[in-house]
Amino acid sequence: MPRGVELVNLREATVEILRRLRKADEEAASVGPESQARFDRKVAALEVTHSDERRTQHENQKEAKEQKVQAIEMEYRQRRAELERTYRKKHESLKKEATQSLQDAQKQKAALLEAKQEQIWLAETVFESSEDKPNEKFALTASTIRNQCRALKKQEEELGSKIRRIWGSGTPPEETECPESLETFVQQFQELVRLADSSKALRLLSGVAPAISVMIFTSIGIGTGVVSGSLEVSTAVGFGLGLTMIAAAWGAKNKHAQELQRLAATTQQHLEHLEERDLDAAGKLRDEEAQILISTRDQEIKSASEKYDPRVEKLETQLAESQAKFKKQRDLDQKDFADALQECQARREQELESLNDRLGLDHLKQRADLHQRQEQEANGLQKLRQDALEAVQNSCQSHAAAIANLEHQLLEATTQDPDPLASPLDAMNHRVSPGASPAKLTLDLNTLPGVQAGSDLTKEFGDSLTIPLALEFPDAASVLIRTEDSGREWAQRFIRRSMMRILTSLPPGKARFTIVDPVGLGQSLSSFMHLADADERLVSSRIWTDQRHIEQALVDLTDHLENVIQKYLRNDYETIAQYNEAAGEIAEPYRFLVLQDFPTNLSEIAAKRLASLLTSGPRCGIFTLIHQDHRHALPRGFDEAVLERGTWILEQRGDHFHPAEPELSEFKVELQDEISDEQATRVIQAVGAAAIDASRVEVPFSAVEPKPEQLWSRSCSEELTIPLGRSGAKNLQELRLGRGTSQHALVAGRTGSGKSTLLHVLVTNAALWYPPDELSLYLVDFKKGVEFKTYASRDLPHAKAVAVESDREFGLSVLERIDQELVERGGIFRRLGVQNLPGYRSLPDQPAMPRILLVIDEFQELFVEDDKLAQDASLLLDRIVRQGRAFGVHAIMGSQTLGGAYALARSTMGQMQIRVALQCSESDSYLILGEENGAARLLGRPGEAIYNDAGGDVAANSPFQIVWLGDEERDTTLAKVREHAGPNFNRSEPMVVFEGSAPVRIEDAVGIHNATSDFGPQIWLGEPVAIRGPVGLPLKRQGGANLLLVGQQPEPATGLIAATIESLARTLPESTSERVVVVDGTPVEDALAGRLASIAEEHDGMAVKSWREADDAVASFHTELKDRLTNGKEDDPTRVLILHGLQRFRGLRTVEDFSFSASEGPLAPDKQFEELLRDGPTVGLHVITWCDSVTNLNRTIARGTLRDFELKVLLQMSAADSSLLVDAPAAAQLGGARALLSIEETNQLEKFRPYRLRDS
Repeated sequence: MPRGVELVNLREATVEILRRLRKADEEAASVGPESQARFDRKVAALEVTHSDERRTQHENQKEAKEQKVQAIEMEYRQRRAELERTYRKKHESLKKEATQSLQDAQKQKAALLEAKQEQIWLAETVFESSEDKPNEKFALTASTIRNQCRALKKQEEELGSKIRRIWGSGTPPEETECPESLETFVQQFQELVRLADSSKALRLLSGVAPAISVMIFTSIGIGTGVVSGSLEVSTAVGFGLGLTMIAAAWGAKNKHAQELQRLAATTQQHLEHLEERDLDAAGKLRDEEAQILISTRDQEIKSASEKYDPRVEKLETQLAESQAKFKKQRDLDQKDFADALQECQARREQELESLNDRLGLDHLKQRADLHQRQEQEANGLQKLRQDALEAVQNSCQSHAAAIANLEHQLLEATTQDPDPLASPLDAMNHRVSPGASPAKLTLDLNTLPGVQAGSDLTKEFGDSLTIPLALEFPDAASVLIRTEDSGREWAQRFIRRSMMRILTSLPPGKARFTIVDPVGLGQSLSSFMHLADADERLVSSRIWTDQRHIEQALVDLTDHLENVIQKYLRNDYETIAQYNEAAGEIAEPYRFLVLQDFPTNLSEIAAKRLASLLTSGPRCGIFTLIHQDHRHALPRGFDEAVLERGTWILEQRGDHFHPAEPELSEFKVELQDEISDEQATRVIQAVGAAAIDASRVEVPFSAVEPKPEQLWSRSCSEELTIPLGRSGAKNLQELRLGRGTSQHALVAGRTGSGKSTLLHVLVTNAALWYPPDELSLYLVDFKKGVEFKTYASRDLPHAKAVAVESDREFGLSVLERIDQELVERGGIFRRLGVQNLPGYRSLPDQPAMPRILLVIDEFQELFVEDDKLAQDASLLLDRIVRQGRAFGVHAIMGSQTLGGAYALARSTMGQMQIRVALQCSESDSYLILGEENGAARLLGRPGEAIYNDAGGDVAANSPFQIVWLGDEERDTTLAKVREHAGPNFNRSEPMVVFEGSAPVRIEDAVGIHNATSDFGPQIWLGEPVAIRGPVGLPLKRQGGANLLLVGQQPEPATGLIAATIESLARTLPESTSERVVVVDGTPVEDALAGRLASIAEEHDGMAVKSWREADDAVASFHTELKDRLTNGKEDDPTRVLILHGLQRFRGLRTVEDFSFSASEGPLAPDKQFEELLRDGPTVGLHVITWCDSVTNLNRTIARGTLRDFELKVLLQMSAADSSLLVDAPAAAQLGGARALLSIEETNQLEKFRPYRLRDS
């Protein structure tokens, strides 16, 4: 307890002593010569009164009657009031019941209408997602038909051209039946082509066949003529026979050609008809599917109306009946009240009549009593005088003893504690505190009435009494000092001493100052700015002097005042002291407004804020130390009485200051001795240093975690509720997801604000309260984010995917996985006829479907580049946020700041109604909470946060303290969760773990270890940065199937070559020859020298050569290339040449040949290398090489030869080099542990984590 609290009794005792001393003096002074005269006058007055009673007897009787009448009237009014209260109570009860019934019915109606709208929304969503599919399907079908018909027309034109070359144009086509389908037509057309190609008649007169036929028959005729002797006749006959045969053959050919021409023309007609018919059929199918979609949507909307409209109508009918019943009961109650009131009035009239009859008898009795009393008073008059004199004498004696007793009490009160203002720190440090009392009160004892010279009081204290002046915590710690111009320096010294006293009396960090000094500009209080070196909150950053800044400082204090009243005190606590006693570790600090030279630079708005602080501040722990320059007028509309309320007031009277309280106004206020600036600085710095440690607030995690028997006890069928911390002294702050618009949350807080702790508490506590079949977690943090690694290493049963220092690509793949889950759940819901997750969970015998909680820390990393990935991520997040509510998918997005260009779309943020703001800048406070809500800028300590579930509306702010969850306690708790799951817990699918900064060990390469030669040679290079299998590529027997690695990092490049060797050793078929030849160009002095050789020696069919043997190795492969091409050995086993360090093989560098004649002798190594790259892959001879830079690559390989490397792996390099190799600058942003795979055939560009070279 602050020492100032103990001083309240001292001040109250002083005031009480002074009051009683004055009273005793007054009574003692009444004992003297005038007492007898006063007694005589009293006796005379009694006699006058006795005679007056007779005179006023008649009036008394009259008054008695009136009083009785008034009593009857009073009783009547009381009865009537009781009747009215009874009726009003019944009426209010009936009204309350009717109102509650109406509200319940309205809630039920609203729930039914909301369910109806939910079903309609789901139907519209499904329709919108499928609306374009019929058109897409039609476009694909139409394209296929047109392409097929285009190809058939081309073939038909070629056939017709062939026929026309033989015979020309034929007869018009005859009408024939069109085939039923395009497939049948294709078969008929192919048969027509076959007939045309195989027709002997068409070939009969083709070429030189007719001439040869004439020559043969003519020769036969000549031979016959020679034999028979008739040469001319025989020759003519032979020639005629030849012409006849040609004519016959020509006729057959003409007939057949015309038939083919007719068929070709008919075919063209059929093709056009079939194309038109199939396109019409596809269009009709599209329209039918579109109509089915529209019909399904309309049917579901109609079903919603049929399901909910009758229930709403029934509810409205019940409501009308209930209202009629309540109205009937109200009318009956009104009638009962009227009857009872009439009976009460009749009773009043009867009592008034009875009173008039009784008054006559009472009058006679009163006259006899009056005469008897007169005689008794006359006999006792003398005795009364004697008793009065004795009473006065006794009073004098008793008050004299009381004065002596009070002097003794005052002596004990002031000598009991020689230094009643000693700080609690002083006893601990065994020294006198330099922060002494700001002032003392001095009283001249000789001015007190009743104090005689030589009394014990004057002997002990002399002629004056001095007591300390102290502020009274927590009831009245405010001070107002009114000065003229001459007292300004005195007021500054008093305020400075008061602030020092406050710092040393309250616990460190529990006193915070807001200092306003518009005239002195902070000069007199500048030493207190040392507190800002430890914590700016202790002095609100600076001393305020400008009018605008003063107004903002008072706005911040009144905002804090509102927060304390509405969130902490409410109707549970009277003062902040009571709240702090219950709150414990989250107790609120006291705040002190130091206002010098009031009202200088104080605007009207600031004055109104000050009035609020003076009125309500003390009960909320806000006190004022105000120096008022009495020469200046108060701001317009400012009530001076407000300034004086609950405040110590010190007024300047001449050269001295006195308390304004009447009881203490005789005291003179004197300042204590001033401490040196050096002492003050040491004290202030010590308090600031202690405040740093004291400001750490740790609410234990046990305040929110379940008890052992409550582990996995909650169900999130309707709502997901996760306790996060303490709100106020008694309540817990919970994150609530799944009801209404509370579906997703934004979390923002700067470094050190406790954001990481919040996310750990959220994940850990969710895993404690909910079993895995109720909740699934996807945890992703990007660079600079919170460590989620522990959830993977502890095998958290709820975790589906855990990413630490994730890449953007992995974050996108997580969003794609959740989007796929939305699609799958949507199909299930449509099949089962339910609208949302609660509806699904209510169905019996259905597989478990947990809610999905996606937690992404530093989510803005997804948008750091303005590329397709950022666009895809934005679309996916927007879809998850908008559609997740129905499917039980919720997103928690955390960031240090929401400002800048790389941020979430405002439309998406608008859908995230829950906002959790920790310590952050003013601009971020407005971004996360709202344009009118800057409350987060006032948060003062790590772990202090604001929970808002209304999209940032000021009225929904709920401050709370996040519980503290240390690493050790978190790991212990996660182990407890895993133990509770049991050894037999089986995941539905393996947990996906991505650790961006961790190297990928080749020993853990599943793709390599499981590889076989069944699917041909394959190379596994590393692990993906997305949720998919290992990254690899096949070595196909096709042009360009060579692999080029480029990058200046030798160790990652060697690791990739090692992974290549390991992969080929398992995927190449066994062979007696050397399957893989490795030419290692690593310098001997390099630490990596010999590493590839040691790996290759572990496998059969591997050969390792030095860099000097590079030309021979290329020549050997080139010789085999020529052998395979020349001798038809294209199917021989695959072989691979690996050139590690291409920049060292000078013999392979391209040499320009400017000669004009073919060179004689064998090809140079560079030409052999070019031919091997160009022709080798098609016959199973592949080259894999690493070069350290693009510059050295260009020296070795001509630009035209680069196209023979369709497989490329790039390490980090410049944007220009990356664009040169893969037409994209992507490799410039890889980082040290990433590589980029490019496959030109499929236009694939994929970032991955390369396998690390295993330890030697």
